[in-house]
Amino acid sequence: MSMQALEDETHWVIASNGAVQIDGLGTWQHHQTGLRLLGGATWQSSLTETVRFDHTHWAGTAEDSVLVRGPLWLHDHSASHIDLRHETDEFRIEHGLFEGGSTQLSHNKVRWRSSAFVDHPVDHLALGDEPAHLIENCRFEGAHAGLSAQGPGRLRVEECEFDGHVTALRSTAARLELACCAFASNDIAVLANKSLLVMQPDGGGGWNVFEDNDVHMKFQQAPFPELTEGANHFGNPYSGWATGSINTPCNGSGLDWLINGQSWDWPMGWPQIQSGLWAWNPDGAQNCPIAAIDMNPVSALECGEGRKRIRE
Repeated sequence: MSMQALEDETHWVIASNGAVQIDGLGTWQHHQTGLRLLGGATWQSSLTETVRFDHTHWAGTAEDSVLVRGPLWLHDHSASHIDLRHETDEFRIEHGLFEGGSTQLSHNKVRWRSSAFVDHPVDHLALGDEPAHLIENCRFEGAHAGLSAQGPGRLRVEECEFDGHVTALRSTAARLELACCAFASNDIAVLANKSLLVMQPDGGGGWNVFEDNDVHMKFQQAPFPELTEGANHFGNPYSGWATGSINTPCNGSGLDWLINGQSWDWPMGWPQIQSGLWAWNPDGAQNCPIAAIDMNPVSALECGEGRKRIRE
C-alpha cells in the first residue's frame, strides 16, 4: 500500500492510548504523510517487505511508540518524542532528525547516514553476525547515553560527532571500529566493555578527535585497543586519557604499552600519558598498572590524510 499526502503536513492521528497494527505481505509506503500520536499510542507493523517513510514527520507526546518488524527505510524524515523499536531485517536512515524519545534495535542490520539524534539515546541490543553495521556522518547530542551496542558483532562508526553525553559511545562484547569521529564535552567518550576498540587505519579506523571529555576512553576487561599509527588526537591535558582494566595478564610492577602515531595536546615534555589503566595478575596479586608511552607523536591530520581510506 502506498499513501501520499494531498497537501503538505498531512498526518494520520492515533488517539491517546490507541493502537494501529499492520500485518501481512507486501510494502507500506508513506510520502509526505506523517504520524501524530496523542499519548500512550502505538503504530506497529510486521510486513514481509519494506516499510518506507519519505519526507515525513512523526510527532508524539508521552509514551508514544512506533514498532516495526521487517525492513524499514526512513528518508528525509524527522521525529519528536517518539520511542522507536525496530526488530529483524535491514534498517536504513538517510537525512533523519530525532529529538526526544529513544530508539531500541535488535536482530537487524543498520545502515544510517547523515542523521542527528538529539536527547535521543540509541541502544542496539543484539548486533549479530557479519556484515558490519555502519553509521556514518551522524550526530549524537545530549542524551545520557548517546549510542550503545551489544555484541557479538561489528559496528563501524565513521565521521560522526558525539557531544554532551554522560557516556557518548558504549560497546559491549563487540568489535567497535571508529574512523574520523569527534567526541567533545562528554563525561566518558568511549566505553569498551569486553569489547575490542579499533582506531587504526589497517583495522578500519583512525583520525578520531577527543576534546574536553572527562575521560576519553574507559575499558572494562577489554582487549588491548588497536591504536597504532591511527593519527588520533587527544586534547586537553586535564582530561583522563584512558582508565579501567585491560584483559591481559601481567607480572611484576606493570606493563609498558608503546603508542605511536598519535597526536597529543598534553604539555611538552610528558614522556608518558597518565592513564589509570590496569592489567590483571594471574598469580592473584594486585593488578598491574599499564603505562602508555608515546614514542612517535604526529601532528594532527585531516581525516584519511596520507592513507587511502578503508571502507566497507
